[in-house]
Amino acid sequence: MKIKDIFKEVFVGVNLSNYSKNDETEEVYMFKKDNIVFNSILYNNYGYTKFNKEPYKYLPNKDLIKVKVSKKIKDKYYLRFGDVVISVKKPYKTFNDVIVKNNKIMVNNNYIVLRKIDSDKYYEPYISMYLEFVGIEKYLKNDGKKLNSELSIEDIKNIEIPDISKKKQINLYFTTLSYIRNIIESQESIQKILREDD
Repeated sequence: MKIKDIFKEVFVGVNLSNYSKNDETEEVYMFKKDNIVFNSILYNNYGYTKFNKEPYKYLPNKDLIKVKVSKKIKDKYYLRFGDVVISVKKPYKTFNDVIVKNNKIMVNNNYIVLRKIDSDKYYEPYISMYLEFVGIEKYLKNDGKKLNSELSIEDIKNIEIPDISKKKQINLYFTTLSYIRNIIESQESIQKILREDD
């Protein structure tokens, strides 16, 4: 099944240059460069306290920057729970399941947003993980594109997702997450040992 058949909405984030500097503004949040990254979230141990439950990520303010933007920007360009967000430039990173209390986060045109998943058949965290680790690279190779190409809407819409049950998607997600957690904990142990000799 292709992404375009799984999500009802696939769109590029807002292009701020389309708005006038004379517009009335409001203060909102944007992601810092490279912070909308699945790997970074894991490496910073967000969500580990709820690891055996749904591993939602609580995004702290240190990962965001405040910006003043036009009040004319549509609501669709602000992050919603369940969105899967993909960086359009290499390294192609994904992020989803954001819970941000009292923060209005704008997604700019460095990212593509996947919204309104067919939740009866698909699990957003699995889709996000699959895209980052397998799906995007596999699509680019099969399509004969360079691995440093900028992703387009059509690229994303046509990426194939394995035709497996939602239950298996959930199991694969948590199994993979366990491997990643073990790797991270091993790296942290090595770093701790090496720092003792500093």
